This record gives sequence, C-alpha cells and structure tokens, in this order.
Amino acid sequence: MVEFLSLALRISIASLALGMVLSYFDITFEKTASAFGMDPSEVDIHFYDMMAWAFPAMVQGALVIVPLWCLFFLLKPKKP
Repeated sequence: MVEFLSLALRISIASLALGMVLSYFDITFEKTASAFGMDPSEVDIHFYDMMAWAFPAMVQGALVIVPLWCLFFLLKPKKP
C-alpha cells in the first residue's frame, strides 16, 4: 500500500511540476486542442464517449476479478 501511495504522490508532483512549466510558457488546454485541430468541446465529447464505453467494461471485469481475488486471498496458505 505504501508503494502505491508513493507512486501516486510522485505522479501528482510530476503532474503539478509539468503544469507549472506549461503555465509559465502560456500553453493552455485550448491552445493544445486547437493545435490538433479540435475544439475543446470536441475533446470533452470524445472523453465522455470513451468513458461511456470503458466504464461498463471495467465494471463487468471487476465482477469477475474481485471475487476471484478474494477467493485466492482467503484460500492462500498461511506463512509459518
């Protein structure tokens, strides 16, 4: 658990640092989206479409994975 929190903290700090650098050079989300020929609202629509596709698949997978993980966790032999 500590390793996961450490990883999450490092990712958060790196994201914050990169955001500060991009802000310093006046690089915004709108400018980046328009550089790829997209309107920021289009990016929003594509993001929500992606989530609408991915979320049900993730939940369906979790319905199988979580009980299996619990079963293996409960039946694993104890260390002496």
